[in-house]
Amino acid sequence: MKKIIYSTCLFINFLFANQTIGQTYLVANDEMSLHRADMYGIIGKIKERVQLYVMRDNKLFITAYDDKLHKLGEREIELEKKGNPQLLDIITSKNDFSAVFSYTKKGHKYLKINKYDVHGRLLDSATIHDFGKMELPKLTLLTSEDRQRFLVHGTSEGERLVAVAGRLDTLKVVWNFQFPLKDWNVEEHFKQIVFNNRADMYVIWEKENRLASLEKHVFCIKTYGLSGEALDTIRMTEAVNANVKFVYDNQNQRLVAGGFYTKRWNGKIQGSFYMSLQPTPEILLQPFENEFIAQSLGKKETSSKGLDNLEVRDLVLRRDGGFLMVGEQSQDVARYLAAGGFSTAGTSSNYPGFGAPRPRSMIDHYYDDFYLFSFHPKGDLHWKKILPKKQYSHDDGANFSSCFVLKTPSALRLVYNDEIDRSTTVSEYALKGDGTVERHSVMNTEALEIMMRFRDAMQIGANELLVPSEVRGKARLVKISY
Repeated sequence: MKKIIYSTCLFINFLFANQTIGQTYLVANDEMSLHRADMYGIIGKIKERVQLYVMRDNKLFITAYDDKLHKLGEREIELEKKGNPQLLDIITSKNDFSAVFSYTKKGHKYLKINKYDVHGRLLDSATIHDFGKMELPKLTLLTSEDRQRFLVHGTSEGERLVAVAGRLDTLKVVWNFQFPLKDWNVEEHFKQIVFNNRADMYVIWEKENRLASLEKHVFCIKTYGLSGEALDTIRMTEAVNANVKFVYDNQNQRLVAGGFYTKRWNGKIQGSFYMSLQPTPEILLQPFENEFIAQSLGKKETSSKGLDNLEVRDLVLRRDGGFLMVGEQSQDVARYLAAGGFSTAGTSSNYPGFGAPRPRSMIDHYYDDFYLFSFHPKGDLHWKKILPKKQYSHDDGANFSSCFVLKTPSALRLVYNDEIDRSTTVSEYALKGDGTVERHSVMNTEALEIMMRFRDAMQIGANELLVPSEVRGKARLVKISY
């Protein structure tokens, strides 16, 4: 997940307060250049310092701020002198942070971890794994919920899944694993990889997810850890999976999932579903009532048999084993413009003739209403709600759309931009424990020259979050406190 940083000499800080619901926000007024940045992000809060990083020219640059977002200083870090180091991500602990990266030496790809204190001084370093000469075009880092263990995985030439699990306290490998992919199409079948606090990896695949072969529709879950390997299957023969998200419930020690399904050839989504692997594999479908569909479409009645473009954004686990599924209605639409002002009449937009002006494509991003579904521990649906929202942008990767789910002691808060614009209102839906929802205005961005990327925000305390803002290739940092 990409986030924020950088450095200029000028730094001005403003404090604003919203007396209506009691939150405050800070906006750092220094504009940080994102020019030539390969990767940037929020490290988080360590000993009252907010740490930020940018990866540029194979070097890591750390910027530190105090609790009021006053700049404290910068530090340049060389991850590895040679070998073209590629940062996967940074893992933050209570007193330090670890940079996980790969580098190449004599044709071999290695995995290495450098651990630093709050000031960016090297505490420990270890090359923990040699991948050999395998082609691994992309490595992905996952961290356990307790941030004590990590998983790095990738696919080698589409033929095998390669995974390495380790501990952050000892900087040692717990296990490494290679899984052949002869019977799997990564692009078509692969769904997700989940990692838990015990360093168990769950690899989820799906096969025959189409109406013509529903009797064969199945989720395959390959588990690998210190206790060995296991393969479980969950059959879903009554419906097509339209969208699904898996998460591991460490407190109740089970893998669960929530999603949307359809039984129609037109792909209209007809309901939500709950899935659990433990204690026994099961799926429960929860169809939408006509009244719910009508409410979504803004009508009193409707003949529509389903909804469009619903995606699972988050699963928020409850202590009792249930969870809240946060869904969102989103769609990306491509359109084509004639290049250089020339007409493309008589040619196909996708396949123009030789020498014909090629059209320039643009992507429109629509991110609309939230859909909340509260599931009991055994899969029964407790309640569901639709929370109105309407966001539109184009050619920005939808970086400023959707929301951040902030978990505070008093409420679960969905914080988002009302409009994708530099002058907008930031709002929230505050969901209480009894299912009641209140909508509040958090702040107004007019005259602040900020556009906040809530999808890349980070919670840094029980009532605080950091949000990166980007305008014209430059970034600022915003902190919201409740």
